[in-house]
Amino acid sequence: MFDICKMEWNEVMWMVERLANKLQGRKLFGMERAGLLVAAMMSYHGCELANSYTEAEVVIDDIADTGKTLSGVHKPTATLIVRQGCDPVPNYWIMLLNVEDYIWFPWETEQEHINFMNTHYEGEHSE
Repeated sequence: MFDICKMEWNEVMWMVERLANKLQGRKLFGMERAGLLVAAMMSYHGCELANSYTEAEVVIDDIADTGKTLSGVHKPTATLIVRQGCDPVPNYWIMLLNVEDYIWFPWETEQEHINFMNTHYEGEHSE
């Protein structure tokens, strides 16, 4: 069983600002959905949005849980949060998470959260 860690906007913005400081002036490409949001927020803090993956210097996502999403990326990567044990580890990150808490970002809807919980807690046993 894991706990839920609900991130607030001020916490996310704190991480965005720090990550943007590390990547000042670089062209960013956001991974589909949440990575797009993070890259867009970073563009207000001295980073530039790339028009395509090819043009990007760094690929951005919100969290690196297992590393599966970033494993196919052949450019430097960055996330706000990286979970301990993730493979590969992003080149840049702000927070290392060493627990299995579910991170609920402020842009995720209640329904997304419910769907996640249902997939991880409901099962079927056949005899």
